[in-house]
Formats: sequence, C-alpha cells, structure tokens
Amino acid sequence: MESLRSHTTDVLMELKEDELKRFWKKLDSVEPKHHCKHIPLGKLEQADNSVDTAGELAHLMTGYYGEKAIDVLLDTLDEIGRKDLKNKVKDYNSQYRDEIKHKLEKIREYNSLPGERVDFNARYTKLTLIKKHQQRDDKEKELKEKGKKHTILMEKHRNMSIDVENLFSPVDEKEEERKKEPKTVVIQGPAGIGKSFTVHKIMLDWACGKLFHERFQYVFHLRCRELKINKNDSLDDLILTCSDSLKPVLQEILCEPENLLFIFDGFDELKLPSGKADDRNQEEMASSTVIKLLNRNIMSRASLLITTRPTALQAIDEMVKIDRYSEIVGFLEDEIREYFIKSFQDQDKALSAFNIIKGNNVVLSMCFVPLVCWIVCSIMKKGTECGDDLMKNMKTDSQVLLHFINKLLEHHCSTSEKTAFIEKVSRLAFAGIKEEKLVFTDKDLSRFSINSSGSESTFFSKLFYKTDIDAKTVYHFLHLSVQELFAAMYFASHSSSGEIAELLNDCLDTNNGNLIHVVRFVFGLTNVKSKEIFEEFQMWSSAELKTCLQSWIPKAVECYRVKSPFLLQLLYCLYEMQEPQLAAHAMTILSQITLRGCPLSSIDCAVIKYCIEQSSVVKEIDVYNCHLTEDEVKMLWGILPKCQSVR
Repeated sequence: MESLRSHTTDVLMELKEDELKRFWKKLDSVEPKHHCKHIPLGKLEQADNSVDTAGELAHLMTGYYGEKAIDVLLDTLDEIGRKDLKNKVKDYNSQYRDEIKHKLEKIREYNSLPGERVDFNARYTKLTLIKKHQQRDDKEKELKEKGKKHTILMEKHRNMSIDVENLFSPVDEKEEERKKEPKTVVIQGPAGIGKSFTVHKIMLDWACGKLFHERFQYVFHLRCRELKINKNDSLDDLILTCSDSLKPVLQEILCEPENLLFIFDGFDELKLPSGKADDRNQEEMASSTVIKLLNRNIMSRASLLITTRPTALQAIDEMVKIDRYSEIVGFLEDEIREYFIKSFQDQDKALSAFNIIKGNNVVLSMCFVPLVCWIVCSIMKKGTECGDDLMKNMKTDSQVLLHFINKLLEHHCSTSEKTAFIEKVSRLAFAGIKEEKLVFTDKDLSRFSINSSGSESTFFSKLFYKTDIDAKTVYHFLHLSVQELFAAMYFASHSSSGEIAELLNDCLDTNNGNLIHVVRFVFGLTNVKSKEIFEEFQMWSSAELKTCLQSWIPKAVECYRVKSPFLLQLLYCLYEMQEPQLAAHAMTILSQITLRGCPLSSIDCAVIKYCIEQSSVVKEIDVYNCHLTEDEVKMLWGILPKCQSVR
C-alpha cells in the first residue's frame, strides 16, 4: 500500500487549500459508489487541521479504501472540477490487472482455428482439490473401479476438499488458533488434470478483484518451462517477464514482499542444470534468482504457489519448505455434468449426452480428467452441429482414449523419440496386467528403462504413503483403463509373437476377467480411425492382427455363449473394430444373444444394435430383466425384425 499512498499524496499536493477542503468534503458522497468503508468526519477534520493535509488524507484513503482509493480519487477529482489532474493518476496495479484480463478472458481450445477464441469463464468448471495425501488402499480401489462405482468412490474427496480461495488461509482449528497463514502452497496432479487451468482461473479472478483481493497486491505467473536457471538472472527481470509496464514501480512493488504472490507453474518442467554437480553448476544453482526465491533466500515474506506433477514432489520438498499440500483429483460427477452443460451451451443436448456417457463405464471413469471431458464433448457436439443423433457420432472407447494419449503427447511431452517412449510404457502396462499390478515401484520402472522424472511421467501419477515405520512411493496410470489400452498397444505391436495368442487363450478363462477389457482395446486398435488418430506411430499391422483376432472369435463365442457379461464384452469387441464383414461373420456363429438379467445402458444397446445390424438373422435375443428404459427399447426396436425370437 506504500506506493499507492505515496502516489495519492503526490496528486493531492497539486490541489490548493480550498480545493483540498472541497475534496475531502466530497468523499462522503463518492464512497457509496465504490462500496468503500466510510471515513469518519472527525478524522477528516483532523487531517484538514494537520501540517501535512495531503499526506494525512492519502493515509486515511488507503487505510479505509484499500485498492479502491485510486477509483475514489479519480471520481472526487471529477466532482471538484480538477479533471486535469486525472492524467497524473497512473494506476500501475490496475493497468497490470487489465493486461491480465485482456490476455486471459479468451482462450484457444485444442482444436481452435486461427483467430478462434472462447470465453474462459463460460468454459471453466471447478476442479476438486484435496488437502492431504491419499491412502494407498483407497487409491487402488479408485483405480480399478469403472463407471458409476468409480464416480461414487470419487465422491469421498468432497469431505477433504479445499477451495482455492482458502489456499492461503488457516483452515483447521490448530492453524486458526495460531493465525498461521501458509506462505508456500503446493498443488500437485498428473498431466492433463487441470493444474495450469486452475492457475489461469486464479490469475483471472485476482485481476477481476474476485480472489485474494485483500491478500495480494500483485500476483506473478511464472511458467517454469520458460525460466532459465543461471547466475545472471535477476528478480527485476523475472517480474518484467510478466509485464514490462511495471518497470517504473518495480522498486516500490519489491518494498512490500508480504503483498506479493509468485506462482511457479509446472515445477517439473523447471530446467535445472544437468550433468554432474560440478562447481559451475553449483554456482549457477546458488546464484540463480529462481532458486533463491524458492529457497526463500530472498523475498522471504512473499507467498509462493507451486504447481507440479507428483513425480517432482520430492525435488520440491528438498528445495522448499511446504506449508500446505494439495492435490487436484479432477471432476466429480456433478462437475462432469456441469462441464457438459457449459460445453454444449444447450442444456437438453448436454444432459442427453451426459446420460449416454453415464452408461459407458470406460469413458465415464475417465471423465474426471478435464481433457477427456473436452474430447468427449467435442466429438459429440460435432455430430449435433451436423444435425446427427448424439449416439451416431459417439466414438469407440479406444478412439476416445487414443485421442487423450495423443493430446498428452502433443502438449505435455517433450520427448523426440515418442515411439520408443510408448513402447516402454506399453511394456510396463502389459507386465502390470499380467502380474495383476495397479501400482509400480521405482524398481519396476527401472526394469523397463523408464525415468520417473522424465517425459514418461506424462502418463503416471505418484502416490506417497506411510507404512508402520517408513514413507514410501509408488507409481500408477491415471486409471486402469489407460493401463489396459497401453497393454493392448503392446500386444498389438507384438502380434507376430506368441504373446497375443497367449493373451487371447488366457482370456477364455473367465477367472481372468480383466483380460477381456485388454482384448477389447486390441480389437479397437485395428479400427481404421484408430490408426488415423495414431498415424504418427506405425506400431502395429492391422492386417496381421485382424487375422489373429478373427481366428479367436469362434472360440470366444463358444466360451462366452451363456455368460452374459462376457458375451456383452465380446459384442463390444466387434463394435470396437467397426469392421462390418468380420462382425457379420462372427454373428453367423453367434446366433443367440442371451443377456437375461444383465443391466444394459444406452451404449450397451447401441453395441447390440450395431452387431445385429451386420447379421442377416439372429435366432434369439433375450434381454429379459435388463432394466431397459423407453429410449433403450426404441433403440433396439428397429433390429427386432431380424430376430426370430425375442424375450
């Protein structure tokens, strides 16, 4: 506030004695317009009688009005007819906020054309942040559950969530008693979960006066991928990367560090000196302003907000004293629904799309990730814009997840050897499926030459947990579905080996229930559109793979014929492939579809419909007690004439 008070004093000193009296007498009528705290008349009279009236008035105005003192000053100068002085009132803080608003109010989406922007707040949906580390057992349950069971498990996070506006407030009772406000806050989360999106929202809300308005006079957003660690950098240069317009008031800003917030966005991308810890590297590290700021060797009273992938948490912990830890866990079900409504901008269509996705166990389980939500909404909206039915434009599960992986590689992965990178990750995923592993140790990652702090961390999250006497860490994919897709990529790229045959044979044993989901993705990878999504990576031969899968189908039909959940998964395999001739051939073998007592969703019905459409005739379809809604019955109605018997 010191710079604001000084600036206000300078302007008031330009007024003559009678003008100064008229000025303070007008404050009473201007205050309500700006919803300011009222300055008592007695205090104004005392200021008028003092030796330094201008200075005393400026002190009162900044004390009672805070940041709004500039707005009151401008309006009151207007009231007393001194508009000429308004040009001298240069509010650098407001100018900086305006720059941020101009820069952040509109955003590009992943598929925006040149010049296309959308309103950020119209798209933004609140993400759930939790304020403590998760338990390993709870996390493993969350990873393997799918569909509605997964969204129900995710709801537990509401009980330990923290709102962004409370990140720098004492929230628990012990902190409240001591009035201890955290100075360094860390937000962690895997790639694509919305860390930078959250920072974007923080910056925009602060600039608009909706967040941390009283707490921080200046907030600086520093993108770690753009920062350089060297001994020649300076704090001035660091701040001026945020805005050159602050140069005239730079020293005034730095005089009040307790009013500053530095946001280090993407600590995992900070380019720390590489190689051996030689004298030169040590000197650069020790002399770097960025490192000094993080170590609190300078600006110790400033606040820090650091976002990072969990794989870099240990490095932060060694460098920074963390006062508050938080984790973005993504969207819960209500927020997924809200995201659809904001994306479609048509509530009826949005809710129809959301209800379809609620019936898709794989996609719903992944919609806690904002990027997946965006992909699904973009795909479904495209169809409605052309007047198509929502279901008609829905892609296969494989295609949705391949789009997700592709976008992560494109925007979050810096490696130049992406094919080798995917090969390593898919080998680990395959080993995990084979050994029934959802979480992996550092030793597991080393087995497959995976560097947990490298680009491979794009697809992993890291979990810290306590045993009786130790603190340990493990790694996991965002969800079992992602691991299953990577495992399917491994099998698809090794179709000439005996491993794919072994997988398909093992899958026939229904005790290996999860393997059918991997096989389903293998079918999806042969799809022409799947190949187009991943055209950069020529990792598998569709022709060779199709031959292998085609020879397996008769065995699967024989094995799954009377096992409804597995039979439905087999139909999904045919749907994933989107190969009418192969589906028609399979349906000549599968002449009876018995799904009695198996609850069916709209997606399930779309899959059944597709398979029967490819067949010439079906002896029997049994969907008795499958809890079909009126819409689902309508969906199946058109294919019933092909069925000789319907139950």
